[in-house]
Amino acid sequence: DDALKTADPRAAGRRLKNYSGRLFTDYRKKIADLKASAHPTPVQETALPKDLKDRFVSSDGHYLLLAYPSINIWEREEMEQFLDEMRRIDPHVTGNAVHMFESSQLMIEGYIRAGWYALTAIFLYLMLTLRNLMTTALVMVPTLAGAVMTVGLMYLTGIQFNLANLVVLPLILGIGVVDGVHILHRSREVPECGKNVISKSTGQAVVLTSLTTMIGFGSLMVADHQGVYSVGLVLTLGVGSCMITSVTLLPAMIKLCCARGWKI
Repeated sequence: DDALKTADPRAAGRRLKNYSGRLFTDYRKKIADLKASAHPTPVQETALPKDLKDRFVSSDGHYLLLAYPSINIWEREEMEQFLDEMRRIDPHVTGNAVHMFESSQLMIEGYIRAGWYALTAIFLYLMLTLRNLMTTALVMVPTLAGAVMTVGLMYLTGIQFNLANLVVLPLILGIGVVDGVHILHRSREVPECGKNVISKSTGQAVVLTSLTTMIGFGSLMVADHQGVYSVGLVLTLGVGSCMITSVTLLPAMIKLCCARGWKI
């Protein structure tokens, strides 16, 4: 305050005028920049920084184009649609979406092959053990019916196959066939064919082992990770379905074979 009171009015005026001129010159420049940004002109390639140009333009003059999807590519159907449209433009299109889709496709195909391999190995092992095609078919039918029942329950409850729970297909086949093997061996031990197929001890054993297996796999459902949760849920449904078909469908099929005089 004392400096202002003792300052020469003329010198103070000149300084204030100089300050005001510089201040408003800066404001005018900023306003001009804002107006220019509101009406941008096309960017020329020559105006690009070298680092940016080297990233998007190759040495032989080819350009890199980035395409961002307007749909959710985490959904498989929408991802397939997006890649199909992109490949119509360039068959050699690449990127994270392509890598993710192709990798998941290879994993799905691998899981399906593993399921067929497991089914074939189980069938061959049962043939070597039981030495009878009819008997082997009797054991396999409830297992396959349980697998179909599992898929049906998944559809009704809105559960979808994903890269995590697809691995359960071979497991369901291998675990589910055990119930049928026990019941069939019990049917061979009873004096009368088709009578008391599900005895008190055998029925309890099949149900108990299936329930303990379901509890073990069901414990995975407490996981926060949705992939681990879905593995536990699908395995629990699969083992339970195979148990139900083994104690209901298989005894009825055995009685039918015995009534027709077929050797099991």
